[in-house]
Amino acid sequence: MTEPLFNIDVLRKQVNGDEEFVKHLIKSYIDKTPEQLNEMKIAANESNWQEVSNVAHKLKSSAKLMGMEIISNELLKLEQDGKSMQNIDTIAARATATVDIILKAIDGLKQY
Repeated sequence: MTEPLFNIDVLRKQVNGDEEFVKHLIKSYIDKTPEQLNEMKIAANESNWQEVSNVAHKLKSSAKLMGMEIISNELLKLEQDGKSMQNIDTIAARATATVDIILKAIDGLKQY
């Protein structure tokens, strides 16, 4: 069995169960995240590891808030690798895969 892409209960806990605020935060995430994902894809395609790092940093906390623990951890690794120029041979593929997974999670979040 695969792990779910997101866990809304993490968000609910952070906002003390305020469902209206949960819906507001999810809508904001759905509206704003695709632009950042596009920035990450462009940076990865251009081998701009510092920009991959910058975008991963921006995406990391909101992914964690949405209960995307595994994605948040991968974003942290991308941030660190891009900043330190480590594992640059895998950054582009990992960034692209992470973008694709977040887009799938966004599709799932649209039900809320």
